[in-house]
Amino acid sequence: NFFSQLPSSKAGDKRPRTRQSQSLGVLTFPPRSLLLRKGAAVLLPGERALIPGAMGGLSFVVRGTRSAQGGGGPLAEAALWSCSHGAGRLLSRGAAARSLTVDNLAAVTSHQGVECLSDRSVLDESPEAYKDVRAVVRCQAQAGTLVPEVAMRAILCIKGTERDKAAHK
Repeated sequence: NFFSQLPSSKAGDKRPRTRQSQSLGVLTFPPRSLLLRKGAAVLLPGERALIPGAMGGLSFVVRGTRSAQGGGGPLAEAALWSCSHGAGRLLSRGAAARSLTVDNLAAVTSHQGVECLSDRSVLDESPEAYKDVRAVVRCQAQAGTLVPEVAMRAILCIKGTERDKAAHK
């Protein structure tokens, strides 16, 4: 049974969690295979996870669906009960650092009502470097692999080095 081979989770735990890029050990399908999720998280039926969006954007609490026999989408089982662990990048870290500006980062986050460090050290985390998490979650929901439960908007972002944080106190 597939579920007996997965890391145990506490029954009835309603707190969202996101475990990303982890090995689930040797599975029986195909025999002696290793499932490694890189860039994805485990989302078992009924379990909740957090799919964070870009700095200042929305984040979602989602719930895993049952297999096709249990009322969920047929892809939940085919996807080995995986979900994205974030919005996903539009720009690589290097491309973001080269093409985005500190002034634009400050304008975008200020317009969203978010307080954050706006300097070159965080350009790679600019909202413009990421996909729209709403579209990412909607795609997975339409495929039947998860159900969005709550959308939350960030009000504070903490990112940067200790030196950067000390300089802004």
